[in-house]
Amino acid sequence: MRHIIRQFPRGGALFILIGLLMYSAGAPAWRAPAVHAGGFSPPPGTWARTGSLHHARAFAAATLLPSGQVLVAGGCQAPCGHDPEPSLASAELYNPRTGAWTVTGAMRHPRLQYTATLLPSGHVLVVGGCATADCSTILASAELYNPRTGAWTPTGSLHDARALQSATLLPDGQVLLTGGCGDPGCAITLASAELYNPVSGAWTTTGSLHDPRARHRTALLPNGQVLVAGGCIPANCSTVLDSAELYHPRTGAWTTTGSLQTARCCVGLMLLHTGQALAIGGHDQTGASTSAELYNPVRGAWTATGSLSDAREYEVPETATLLPSGQVLVAGDGGGNNNGATPLASAELYHPRRGVWTATGALHDPRSFQTTTLLSNGQVLVAGGINATGILATAELYQP
Repeated sequence: MRHIIRQFPRGGALFILIGLLMYSAGAPAWRAPAVHAGGFSPPPGTWARTGSLHHARAFAAATLLPSGQVLVAGGCQAPCGHDPEPSLASAELYNPRTGAWTVTGAMRHPRLQYTATLLPSGHVLVVGGCATADCSTILASAELYNPRTGAWTPTGSLHDARALQSATLLPDGQVLLTGGCGDPGCAITLASAELYNPVSGAWTTTGSLHDPRARHRTALLPNGQVLVAGGCIPANCSTVLDSAELYHPRTGAWTTTGSLQTARCCVGLMLLHTGQALAIGGHDQTGASTSAELYNPVRGAWTATGSLSDAREYEVPETATLLPSGQVLVAGDGGGNNNGATPLASAELYHPRRGVWTATGALHDPRSFQTTTLLSNGQVLVAGGINATGILATAELYQP
């Protein structure tokens, strides 16, 4: 295992305007409407605007609910990463049938850089995070969202306050929380891990990681083990990690596995239909990365695969999306700092059989630090984020 050093900043009536269709010879081709309302699908491989958020936000978390609606909560409206202003507590629901957002109950604590996990009960568990935009206050609290009532209730608090952690829903219904930072300003990185029991509403400690890490990612493997890869020490990522570990739920212990070929934090990590895990982009020793690699659980090793056309980092988890086809969609993000200095509009598709990336339709708005959600109808929703104009309330839909 090697450490690579690099410094960089931290961090009724539905109206669908379609226009006049012309079918005469030589008439221009029909173009998709700019704004999506319920019942309309943009042409394949393109994005269409949909209803905007009530509150512009970045560094929020999004969760697909069993109803098909999307819950987006928290985040920040201030210059994220530099301002002591409180994070957002507000929450909103996106309805894919109408293309509109409605306000729902606010969280009890404002938070960003937290995790949100859909439980088997249909409730959403949110944990930890930063109470202020500059992460000067780290939270140990956790709360549950009830989609039936639209209300949040407190649940058991963490043993260690933490932000920039990773959360994984285990096959037995418990939630594994790993790493993160646990002090004001995120100068200290955690190796500790905890398990949430939805029945008791309590957290218990479990085996600690071999390497403390924040801004790392996890993936649940087909054998029930949890793969954790990359990250950094401390949370400002002066040291970038290439190490990877496996969590064994039966024993509560971690074992080391093959190291990444490239040290990286803020990486996209997901399990493919092939059973392999794909690590995408992130920050490596030279900056935002275009490289990608595949983890083989049988061999416990990583191999390089096709590189992205554009370097991308993933400060917000789950912004790379596994499509029903087995392809992987990445859109927006990019290198830069917490002000979104270099947000991207470009989007790319990964083809697992060929191990290559190809370009697909670009976003209407360049953005970084947005939420990305695969909807029940197969479309992909992106919402909020940051670009040169500031923090965004706009949202868009991708049709595969």
